[in-house]
Amino acid sequence: MRRAGELIELTGTEFELLALLAAEPGKVFSRDDILNHLRGHEADLYTRAVDIVVSSLRKKLEPLDCVKTLRNAGYALAVGKAAP
Repeated sequence: MRRAGELIELTGTEFELLALLAAEPGKVFSRDDILNHLRGHEADLYTRAVDIVVSSLRKKLEPLDCVKTLRNAGYALAVGKAAP
């Protein structure tokens, strides 16, 4: 993946999470939804591991703030407004 021409290396799990969120921007995915999607990639994932993967992905995407946490609901990819 590239950001501003700079190569950003993502793990397979980070990439799959980003792909899941990007497939439906704005849709909230619960931790269970994410676990069910990622489980085939790393069988030892557990609920709190989702938070760790999200945190790692956010750090790699900085300064973008596109992965949003919706308290008691899950995670979503932020949907920006289109320029007029």
